Amino acid sequence: MPASSKAQQRLMGLVKAVQAGDVPKSKVSKAVQKMADKMKEKDVDKYASTKHKGLPNKVQSEETLNENPAVIATAARMAIQNADGKKVSVNTARQSNYASKDPSAHKKAKSIFQRIKDKFKKKDKPAPKKQSKGDADFYAKRYGGKVEAINALQKLKEVNTLLEKNKPTNPSKWAYYKAQAKKKFDVYPSAYANAWAAKQYKAAGGGWRKGK
Repeated sequence: MPASSKAQQRLMGLVKAVQAGDVPKSKVSKAVQKMADKMKEKDVDKYASTKHKGLPNKVQSEETLNENPAVIATAARMAIQNADGKKVSVNTARQSNYASKDPSAHKKAKSIFQRIKDKFKKKDKPAPKKQSKGDADFYAKRYGGKVEAINALQKLKEVNTLLEKNKPTNPSKWAYYKAQAKKKFDVYPSAYANAWAAKQYKAAGGGWRKGK
């Protein structure tokens, strides 16, 4: 699909330059980086190669620049039939300026585009972090009750926060107890394995200092 405005064409031109390696990613915004990573080069090229002649500087209703580029690319590849019996891309027909040309096709395109957006939202949503089997088994065997298990989990979180924000004063000794934890527990790394290693390390005289 060709670009619908000069602003969109310039944006896609920058995305194309990033994909080609002509412009370093560090020199562009995160939005452009995301487009360069997710959009196919041939789709970007269709936007970037659009001639400026006859294009408005900006399309007032254009939401494309703020939307997921993968969604736009998918909608651009999908086609519906308009009132004249011709095929038109979903991304073109869903634009508000198409509503006056073909209200029925516009309504249908908007519905399809929303379904595509919803589908990508589900893909982008990170899965909740699952408790490891080793941790779950430990809580069940050691504490039994739900309240006790929650308290134990809180203590383990505190220990792991300590490990993340601090460095061992004796790295070789800490490395030794981490290696012992790896041998001792079926699941490693895990919250409980780290807590066990930290406890053994402290008992052996190890300490911690704030990381830089």
